Amino acid sequence: MTEAARWTQYAFLLFTALLGGLYLALPALTRPGVFFAVTVEPAFRKTGAGQRIVRGYRIVVAAATLMALGVTLWIDPTLHEQGLVWPMVGVLVAGTGAFLWARSRVLPHAAATPTVREAAVVPRTLSLPGGALAQSGPFLLLLATAGWLALSWERIPARFPVHWNASGVADAVMSRSPAAVFGPLVSSGLACLFLLVVAAVVVRWSRRIAASDGAAAAEGRFRRLVLLVVLGAEYLVAATASLTASLPLLGPQAERWTVPVVLGTTLVFVVVAVAAAVRMGQGGSRLPDGAAATDGTEDRYWKLGLLYVNPDDPAIFVEKRFGIGYTVNFGNRWAWLILAAIVVPIAAVIALGLAQR
Repeated sequence: MTEAARWTQYAFLLFTALLGGLYLALPALTRPGVFFAVTVEPAFRKTGAGQRIVRGYRIVVAAATLMALGVTLWIDPTLHEQGLVWPMVGVLVAGTGAFLWARSRVLPHAAATPTVREAAVVPRTLSLPGGALAQSGPFLLLLATAGWLALSWERIPARFPVHWNASGVADAVMSRSPAAVFGPLVSSGLACLFLLVVAAVVVRWSRRIAASDGAAAAEGRFRRLVLLVVLGAEYLVAATASLTASLPLLGPQAERWTVPVVLGTTLVFVVVAVAAAVRMGQGGSRLPDGAAATDGTEDRYWKLGLLYVNPDDPAIFVEKRFGIGYTVNFGNRWAWLILAAIVVPIAAVIALGLAQR
């Protein structure tokens, strides 16, 4: 096994451990009155029944995570590169299955959703972090890379690598063409645009739960964290695309370490983001100021506790009931239009790039 392949394996081990650890922690990160996506009395999670449900859930997740780590260690990345992903998929499947089992045990203990809601009488003051300068950074980076490639067009080899295996060895090449050279930058630009739209929608059309006092402040801090993570993801996407698009000009030595560098950078970003989210809890529920007991949505609009479908709710994004961050209100037609407007062009660019191989 090459050194690059070994570092790739280590990165996937850490990704898998992090994913399993997050699933283990999730029951403690939700709002006090939401337990495995079911509205309950806040004290229920501390009862004997609640603790037994959590224990059963965590046993399944822990066992699946340990098995996934063992499989990841057993896989030789130089022979089965794609196989490194499947142990993580196994943790996702096991975690989701354990969640659905736990939810079925909590449902008999469901409480009525509070019918009284707070309403803010002042306009939203939250804005995109960093202003126009920070928000334009990923796009400026992609444009600068595209300009450098255009000016260095004659130096780009007639055929160049576009994919590398876990050892850092190229295993797919494309002929020099505008689509091959600039396609990854365009698709990454569209991905960044999608994330920017998501952030803007969170600012303007996400459900606000608390309207005053410490709970509102905690919720605002959590929402700002989500926006910072989205912005960080934009920079990560843009930097990764700029690096890979520039490899034909950087030479074989840079190609060899591309996979470990990208995986390592992504891992650091994910660890920092998850650590910050765990410290705050969903909606800021773990902050000293506290948070509202529930998210204000009714259980009947949550399909399996994972998908929120409420055509009467004007919010496009709502807090996840099991997880950290926000999910789409699939009952809002504007949500589907926004997703289609971004996903379709990205898919078209990717398809065009594959056709050029």
